[in-house]
Amino acid sequence: MSVRTEHSTVYTRWFVTFTCCNWLPLFQLTKSYDLVYRWFDYLHQNKLAEVKSFVIMPNHFHAILQLTQTDKSLNKVVANGKRFIAYEIIKRLQEAGQVNMLLNLSNAVYAHEKKKGQKHKVFEPSFYRQVSFGEIELHTLQPSAR
Repeated sequence: MSVRTEHSTVYTRWFVTFTCCNWLPLFQLTKSYDLVYRWFDYLHQNKLAEVKSFVIMPNHFHAILQLTQTDKSLNKVVANGKRFIAYEIIKRLQEAGQVNMLLNLSNAVYAHEKKKGQKHKVFEPSFYRQVSFGEIELHTLQPSAR
């Protein structure tokens, strides 16, 4: 069971990782790398966080994020991103007729989650986070630089 702790330190750099359900290559299968870029644009436009660096793998994601608002916790920022990306991944799987994959993701939902209306599990619960320390100079990405 994951421990839910709020992380809200503004101007702290966080190393963040989240993983697709059962390590399935959902980013690759649905060509959903663009969804992460759209989430980054949202973070930038709403001044929620700066993306200092990132890598998107077929089945997981790593980033160094720096929160820029005091009223949004790291948990809320990442949870909202995961939710947005998950809905779009499911939509793409449906459009592609990936019935078996949708069934796998549906079977991964626990009974108590189903009672709340969850139909598919796209990502593993919670996410990994660690305060990013070090002397490495990181360059801020500009939204138009992609």
